Amino acid sequence: ARLKLLAETMANHLSCFADIKELTPLIEGEMPEANEQVQEVMAGEQVSTVLRVMHEKIKEMAEFIPENIRAAIKALCKETGYKGAAVYMPIRAAVTGECHGPDIDKIMALMGKEKVLARLEAAYK
Repeated sequence: ARLKLLAETMANHLSCFADIKELTPLIEGEMPEANEQVQEVMAGEQVSTVLRVMHEKIKEMAEFIPENIRAAIKALCKETGYKGAAVYMPIRAAVTGECHGPDIDKIMALMGKEKVLARLEAAYK
């Protein structure tokens, strides 16, 4: 199931499956150093709230799968009033250290709940 999710997630970001080794650090690797764009995203006034609420929602999640992660992000938007890039960009930056990439719900599921929780907590504290 994990390999299938990985293939689906990376399909639009690979020219051939062998290229997956270049993208696996995004999931398996250490947090990259924040570039200028990531630093700019993380400086937003809503970031701490978005990341704290997302952390709480993930912590409560029984099954850490893309569908539940998407639902948590939607609930976060409704709860905080933030939407779009104001929500997705800080989550992506906090979790992957990047501002662009494959679907964040799928990437988070591939990374695993504990790793995502640790990265969110580190980013909002």
